[in-house]
Amino acid sequence: MIIILNISSEKFSLNGIPYFKNFMPHVVGGKLKIVNVYDSKLELTALDLYSNYSVDGVTYPNLIALQNALLPVLYTRNSLNFDSELPYYNQITKQTGITSLGLNKTINAGWEWLINNVQYSNSGPLTINFPLASSGKQRLDRVVATNLNTFVRIPGVESISSPTADPRPDNTVDVTFVLVSDTEVFEPTPPVIGDNFVLKRESQDFIASYGSTTVIDKLELNDDRSSVSLIGSATNVKSIQLSGEFIRPGKPHFFKNRTGHDVTIEHNSGTGNIKYFFSDAQNLILKNNEVLEFSLNANDGSNLKFELIGSKLATQIISAPEKTTVHDNDRIGNADSEDSNKTKYWKFSTIKATIKSYTDGFYLTITTAQTVSGLKTFLNGTWGFRNVANSFTSLFVNANTAARTYIFQDRNGTIADDTDLAGKQVIDSQIEISANSNVLNAWHGQTILFTASCTITVPASLNNSLMFPFRSLTGVTVTWAITAPHVWETTPVSMSEKTVGHFMKRGSTNTIILDF
Repeated sequence: MIIILNISSEKFSLNGIPYFKNFMPHVVGGKLKIVNVYDSKLELTALDLYSNYSVDGVTYPNLIALQNALLPVLYTRNSLNFDSELPYYNQITKQTGITSLGLNKTINAGWEWLINNVQYSNSGPLTINFPLASSGKQRLDRVVATNLNTFVRIPGVESISSPTADPRPDNTVDVTFVLVSDTEVFEPTPPVIGDNFVLKRESQDFIASYGSTTVIDKLELNDDRSSVSLIGSATNVKSIQLSGEFIRPGKPHFFKNRTGHDVTIEHNSGTGNIKYFFSDAQNLILKNNEVLEFSLNANDGSNLKFELIGSKLATQIISAPEKTTVHDNDRIGNADSEDSNKTKYWKFSTIKATIKSYTDGFYLTITTAQTVSGLKTFLNGTWGFRNVANSFTSLFVNANTAARTYIFQDRNGTIADDTDLAGKQVIDSQIEISANSNVLNAWHGQTILFTASCTITVPASLNNSLMFPFRSLTGVTVTWAITAPHVWETTPVSMSEKTVGHFMKRGSTNTIILDF
């Protein structure tokens, strides 16, 4: 049941929470919800049946009767919580930015605003000086636009902690708020464009400082602002204390860490009437200058909580699907320790290059660090390799008695002998040719047997000093051809059956010697 009571000429309550009379009933498809007059996106209730509403203890028999009863309870023209004009009469309509330099803030030319529905603007930039606060104190200065086409700083009252701004003068519109300490003039809060700036100040920063206190049990918000900018020594914030008149479902809440160090926001903790709530029930560490956004869950007046919008990175990783293949353009996040722990990423290609550069300097050694590059071992003068099945070890044993240099030739193949091959060339294989073919480098030192009539062509490229013996079988004739730049020493004729001969390329020349 949704219980609505008429409290006074300016306020009503919904399920025990007071609100100003800036709302109205809205009917969609035979159901009713309660929305803000000046911003229909602000909903106090979702669509529901008329029978689920109670107004001053009465449940009405139909939708029309409920609407008629709700109108004078939810809305009055005099309940804006302001002493002057309706919201849309006073607003910033265009802003061109504010620049900071030292103790000065310069409002750029080209701003436009309405006061009492009259258009104003500044044709040139205006620089405003913000003097530092007294030693150990802070001040919240307000900057307003006036009906004289200019801007004015309204200095706040200095205090040790949690400074507040002085009231806005009549016939002005808020531009920004600037926190000033005894050592620094902070960045201005962003201006809000549109008619909801005067109606609600929720997007303006509430500057929260509790001096040397490190653990804040409840951070007290004393007006409708819900954007908190935390400064000072605090390292832990547990909860928020907010007056009921400023509570509404879905109200946004921004938490900004301006302390210069990490701040822990505790899950479901503290004695304030609004708790911070994280889906993984774990505290969250907020880095310096980071900002979190929450939404106020006020569906249950006895269990108010600011719920984090989005999810923590750890929660996202745990719930994400596994990636089994890594690519060079994949990105891996990290907190940059050299840049205030800002969130950045690596590409996997960068990680590979970095690891290679790092490991290139390693040496496999049990002695002191080496001064030359390369892979070294002093493990009993032996270098072991395990086979693929990991069932035995093959050893390279260093038996040298002096420094030696071994150069691996540019060859592709398999070592097929376990003896000392120095000074030997054991080539005893035979190759049979039964069709047309080029002379091949692989024939070097082999016996070539022509088993069928064919044409053998010398190609354009052959290894230097290539040579091999050959023979043709009975009934086999062989025709020889040649390709430039090679030339015959003596042009051969067709080779008849049962002929024995010898092929040789003369060193690095292109001369081919053919004897048969």
